[in-house]
Amino acid sequence: MNVHQKTPLLASYLLNLVCGPFAKYELAEEERYDNIPMSIYCRESLGSFVEAEKDNIFSFNKAGIKYYNNYFKFKYPYTRLDMAFCPEFSWSAMEYPGAITYSEVLLPRE
Repeated sequence: MNVHQKTPLLASYLLNLVCGPFAKYELAEEERYDNIPMSIYCRESLGSFVEAEKDNIFSFNKAGIKYYNNYFKFKYPYTRLDMAFCPEFSWSAMEYPGAITYSEVLLPRE
């Protein structure tokens, strides 16, 4: 993103800050929906579980964007969508502009 490019207006309570030594799994460019980059972040120790489920996770989120684009007749307004599986996250999931945080307990392990 160009540093001089304007970003969409956001309410101040929509701040999301995820920090840590996370492993990153990116959606291949040719698999993107509407050219929207997506990544999944998790603790390295959970990498094998993300590796096993990443196709499902990406497919689910691409389908969600497509559904809401059609339903609201309004394109997804953000430049990317990242998903982070966070340890000790109090809620099951929380949606933010361009990111979704999930509790690690929601990551399938079987």
